[in-house]
Amino acid sequence: MPTQKIVAPAEDATFYDMDTDSLCRPSDLLIGENVGHNFKHIDTDFTPLQQRVMHKILLAKKKRIKVEGVRDKLMDLSVTAEDVAKEGQREITTAMRAIRQELARVEEQMRADLARLTAQNEAILAPQVNLCDSVLADLDEGVFLAKGYLESEDPNSKPLAVVQSIEVGINEIVETSIPSKITLQKAAKVDTGAVMARLAALKLPSEDLIVNDGLSMSPRKPAKAYERLHNLSVRKRVEDVNLKPADGTPFSSFPASPPHTHGVGHRIN
Repeated sequence: MPTQKIVAPAEDATFYDMDTDSLCRPSDLLIGENVGHNFKHIDTDFTPLQQRVMHKILLAKKKRIKVEGVRDKLMDLSVTAEDVAKEGQREITTAMRAIRQELARVEEQMRADLARLTAQNEAILAPQVNLCDSVLADLDEGVFLAKGYLESEDPNSKPLAVVQSIEVGINEIVETSIPSKITLQKAAKVDTGAVMARLAALKLPSEDLIVNDGLSMSPRKPAKAYERLHNLSVRKRVEDVNLKPADGTPFSSFPASPPHTHGVGHRIN
């Protein structure tokens, strides 16, 4: 006849570990990580109201584990935030480099336009300057010949044709048309209003980076019950500061005495 394997019945978690705020089985009082902790029996050491509060503590512990997990996830996301900052810096550098290159190109183009404008003005002035130099030279030569005739001791000895050529030459030089109006080109004011407006409107755009892996909490306004609990906790801490520390009761972690003993043990002789 085959041997039947005996399986021990599962134990119910009937004890509450005051040190770790967790439910324990009776065997955990003797074996395991909870040995030596302060235990309370759920049914005999706690009133119904205390049991309700105990469940709230367990619920709060569960919430705490969840919040700590979310916080660890947020701390991991700080690396992502640093990467986002570096990417933003690279984007700004790229944009500013493009703007500087375009500004350099525009400056080069404007200076080239100015060079062409200067060359055009010089081309207009050069013939007129040459004309003036030629007229001045002819005037000097005509006046020199005329004064030579005036300084002559025997003016009648000069041929009439020579004297007439001096007169005709000076008349032609005097009647030479000298430009009284010259139109040059100059650089006008550069209108930077539109460019400045565009630059002023140039901003670093942003977009949402949604990370919801492991983040299932949503910020909510604390309820009134939470505010009352917070105020009660603050008041309890203030009162605990002014109270004398309570002496530990021996064997307080063990189940209460049976009801028929009224809390008094019987000595065995």
